[in-house]
Amino acid sequence: MSDSYFACVPGAGVVIPSAHSETPHTRPVDRHRQTSRRVGYSVLRGQPYLVQLICHGLVTRFNRQTFEEGVERARRFSLADVEAVINTAEFYRDGNAYFTGVWIQAETSNPSGQTTVLSALAQSENGITIEELARQAGLSSEEVSSALETLSKHDVVKKDDEQWQFTVELMRRWVAQRKNG
Repeated sequence: MSDSYFACVPGAGVVIPSAHSETPHTRPVDRHRQTSRRVGYSVLRGQPYLVQLICHGLVTRFNRQTFEEGVERARRFSLADVEAVINTAEFYRDGNAYFTGVWIQAETSNPSGQTTVLSALAQSENGITIEELARQAGLSSEEVSSALETLSKHDVVKKDDEQWQFTVELMRRWVAQRKNG
């Protein structure tokens, strides 16, 4: 993935604490239930910067609720907590350098039309065919194919069966928000 658009943001390692870890930083962490892992991976696709950003948001939210607002809550994070963090304007504001970096690389590299394809693709949560994507983007099938080939090589999009979609769901949400905002 060294040739990836996502490589524009330096990553950080993520340490998963053991079940017996008792440091103050790990006590509120949910022990990674299967559902949370699946949802987390589908939204993040293992992008270290986004994992770090979400973890920061979770801890900040927990500390605000617990210490500033006096809310009694479980000392673990739930799927609802993750959703609350990733559905805030602050999350996208804080992640803007990451998302913008991917966008600018797509915008300024060949072939042209990559951001047009991304904008059209962002409107579908479940992916769309290349034919539908060409129609929505207003580009020829050849232009769309060329853009998708480059974006796929850089891990921005992927093909699942005959449907094209974003590799990282949060990038899709950012592009959709950018287009609709």
